[in-house]
Amino acid sequence: MRCPLCGGEPVRESDGAYECQLGHRVTSERLTRSADLKLSEALWMAVQALDNEADVLRVVGGSDAAGFADAAEEQAKLLRDFARRHAPRVNEA
Repeated sequence: MRCPLCGGEPVRESDGAYECQLGHRVTSERLTRSADLKLSEALWMAVQALDNEADVLRVVGGSDAAGFADAAEEQAKLLRDFARRHAPRVNEA
């Protein structure tokens, strides 16, 4: 768990809020939302990277790389389906 403002480690205070070493105070709801957004961003970046990998392999890899391109496309599809169900993009939420 990290502070959404600085990345420091927050500690739970007696009032239920969390405070990091720099003094940022955040609620548990804000920590949860921040973690959800980071997960969503990471999943969609991975989908984009796999899509790009497949495109590059098809363009510059020739017929020898077709199997790797197919595998990257399949992995992107699986991850995209998972992300749509569990971590929709911010503008899709």
